[in-house]
Amino acid sequence: MCIGATFALFEMKIVLAMLLQRFRLELPAGARVDRFGFITLSPRGGLTMLAHRQDRQFSRGVGGTQGNVREMVIVP
Repeated sequence: MCIGATFALFEMKIVLAMLLQRFRLELPAGARVDRFGFITLSPRGGLTMLAHRQDRQFSRGVGGTQGNVREMVIVP
């Protein structure tokens, strides 16, 4: 195991929290999200997102998602 793994994980959490305070992430309309799993689950082919200045319109972020990820979670 990497000696800096714990620090890197902590740093990623801080950066993500800072980004989510400033931006709202939204899937593009009609986006397809297919899960891929080997050791961990991840979106096949990456996950393209649109970044908007934080406007608290969180319900706009997941509408119209397609793909087999819908079998894992309830997406309104």
